[in-house]
Parts: sequence; C-alpha cells; structure tokens
Amino acid sequence: MTYNAYAKINLTLDIVGKRDDGYHNISSVMQTISLCDKLTIDVSRNDGEKNSITVTSTDKDLPTDSKNLCYRACVLFFDKFAMQGINVRIHIEKNIPVGAGLGGGSSDCAATLKALNKIFKLNATDETLEKIGGKIGSDVPFFIKGGCLKAEGTGDILSGPYSSGDVFIALFMPKKMFFSGEIYKEFDDLFEKESSLFPKPSTDQFLSSKNRWKYVSNMLAYVSEKRLEEISIIKKKFISLGAPAAEMSGSGPAVFAVFRTKKEAENALTELKDHIPAGFCGVFKPIKL
Repeated sequence: MTYNAYAKINLTLDIVGKRDDGYHNISSVMQTISLCDKLTIDVSRNDGEKNSITVTSTDKDLPTDSKNLCYRACVLFFDKFAMQGINVRIHIEKNIPVGAGLGGGSSDCAATLKALNKIFKLNATDETLEKIGGKIGSDVPFFIKGGCLKAEGTGDILSGPYSSGDVFIALFMPKKMFFSGEIYKEFDDLFEKESSLFPKPSTDQFLSSKNRWKYVSNMLAYVSEKRLEEISIIKKKFISLGAPAAEMSGSGPAVFAVFRTKKEAENALTELKDHIPAGFCGVFKPIKL
C-alpha cells in the first residue's frame, strides 16, 4: 500500500527557552502542505521471532539502515505492541528535499507509524502514536495529526486545529542544506550576546489577529541568513512581488510565501528563478490530514 507523507511549514517559530536536556522549548504554528513523499509499505509474516525491516529510497543520499527514521519507527512500533516475526519493506519516493526545514524525515516517520497501525488494525490512538514518534523526533507528533496546529514544548504539546485560510504557498529552496543542530547552537550563542537582533515571539498574535500574516516570523531566520544571504533576498523578493508574508521554514533554508492566487505564486517563482538558482521550488496548498 502507498501512503503520503506531507511536508510542513512553520508559519511562526518562537524559541522560548533552552532545556536542561539540550533541546529547546518552542511555540510554533505549523501547517502541512500538499508537497509529499510517497511511502510504499509491504508487510508479511515469517516463521521466526525476529522482525526484518528493509528500507529503500529514490534518494541515494538518504540513509536506509537503522539511522533512517522509518526504520526506527518500525522498531519502536513492534516493541510497543510486542510484535514478532514481521517482515516490512518500505520504499520512500522522496519528493520533500532533505535538510530544508520542511520536516520530510519526521513526516515519513509519522506516516510509517500510522500505516502500521492501519495495516495491523490495532486502532492505537493518535496520542499513543505521538508518544512513540516523540522518542524519534520533536516534529513527529505534529505529523500524526497534521493540518494547522500550535506546537509547544519540544513540539510535542499540540493544540488546535486552526485554519491558515484558502491560500497558495510558493516554496523556494536555494541549493544548500543545513543541519538544524548547528543552527540552534548558533542561535543560542548569538541570542545570549544580543537578543535584540531577533524578532519577538509572535505565535499568540498570529493565532488571535485578524491580520495574521503580519505576525509570520521565525526566530532562527537571522542565524540562517548569516550563513546564506539568499534566504533574505528570497524573502524580500517574494514580498515585493505581492506576498503578504514570506519566511524561512524551520531551520531553513527553504523559504515559503503566501499568495492569494495560484497564478500570483507561479509568477513569483518564475521571477525568482531568473535571479537565484533553485535547489527546489513549487506551488502547494495547505492541507488537513
């Protein structure tokens, strides 16, 4: 069977504190969009007590061993429900760019958990799957539900759903990827020295305001823009082309912009591609799962 694993954008991303375990507490409005990986999952039984997990992908750079998040999802799922003698084959058609800030790996992980729950007819609750996924990645619980949600804590405390409206999302990624851990570390160092360089938290204003697009922001953007000037250029270009909001998603470097019509979004991407080489781009819709 084939399952879709959708990308996300962070309409807001506030860093509200660093935890003793090294992670960060956040407050973020996250939205799934129609860009998705496709997972083909086949299961069968074997005569032994061990489980066999095989992962393949169209992306040759994606790890397919125990480092792969889908692989880890299978291990924890089978452990949780005391399942043995299972063969699982997962093929990932990778459409969400890796290292973009769009949550592709976490989404693949969540889709695997939901697929296994459905295949084996266990009827596990979303909350149960979220607890399993939270052991693998902070964004995984969000992808169990998807749609437009407020994420707090490390991303595991979810509320909503909300609505981001009937808009189109133009997505543009420069030809570079980031490691989120490095961005968060640089953020910590810079924020301690000069917190005024960063925007103030805006998640609550976004959710309560009638003019919500003025509150789209990302506290990590300043750090990523220091590494890659194109991020700032892309954001400014989107705004100049009529987008009411444009911002980096996650730790970047992918940038999204909100447009009222598909034609406006497509025209903006065409204009951008004439000036900046694109590692990835496209027009997508916000979706509910």
